[in-house]
Amino acid sequence: MKRYINILLLIVFVSSTFMLESCFKKGPNDPFISFKTRKARMTGDWKIKDYLLETTTDYIDGEKDIYKFTGADDAVSETIGYENKDGVKDTTWTWKGKIVEGGVMQTERYFLFDKDGKVTYKFHYILSEFYEEKDEEALDPAIDSTLTIERKLYNTGTWNFMNGVDDYKKKERVTIVWEYVDFEQINNTKIIWRYEDEEENPTQEFNHSTRQQSRSYYYNGENTEVWILDKLKSKEIMMYRFLDNNYKENFEGAATVNTSLKGYEQYDLEQE
Repeated sequence: MKRYINILLLIVFVSSTFMLESCFKKGPNDPFISFKTRKARMTGDWKIKDYLLETTTDYIDGEKDIYKFTGADDAVSETIGYENKDGVKDTTWTWKGKIVEGGVMQTERYFLFDKDGKVTYKFHYILSEFYEEKDEEALDPAIDSTLTIERKLYNTGTWNFMNGVDDYKKKERVTIVWEYVDFEQINNTKIIWRYEDEEENPTQEFNHSTRQQSRSYYYNGENTEVWILDKLKSKEIMMYRFLDNNYKENFEGAATVNTSLKGYEQYDLEQE
């Protein structure tokens, strides 16, 4: 009888140790201790509250492409810039827009981390920019145009915590392995011609639309992301990662082209 009691106590001790290890603070902004395991805190439907992506692409000739995308509450903004080999910035475009309403949690921006290790991601937003003819000597008619870019990103895959590696604690980081990625972009251009003599030449409106759709499949972990969990609470998650990719391309025997992309990406998630 004593033997069985000892075995039972050992099982309780091991189970308690595992539970406590999973409930203690891991990330810098985690609660010191939580009554929920890290898996229980991670699991669920998460609304993307804030999003940030900043990248710089360096080319072998010294030129750079600079990209920044931000999403805060219902607003989004995208900036694309260029810098020549002398460090002079040139040709910068900025579009602003909003998140599309509807879908899970009343908005089209969310992560779903399933307790069985499945993950679903959706981000649906619209950017737009208005252009107005400002040249006072411009010929009649005056031309206004509006460019609208609608993007839908829908990914599914698996997620899991990582063991401690280097300076990271066990379950301080999470891997997301995307199995397929759906992408759709719709470009709408509206052009309005306004004449001085509207009675003889009424205002004219022209619309043009293009659509791009793709689905990419990935096998054997080809598309894997590693995220650092800075904050993992019952109702809040802040996770980020650094981007550091190098590419080498060779076109029909020409010299090899080296391209480097570096950047930072961050999600702030919340639950109601």
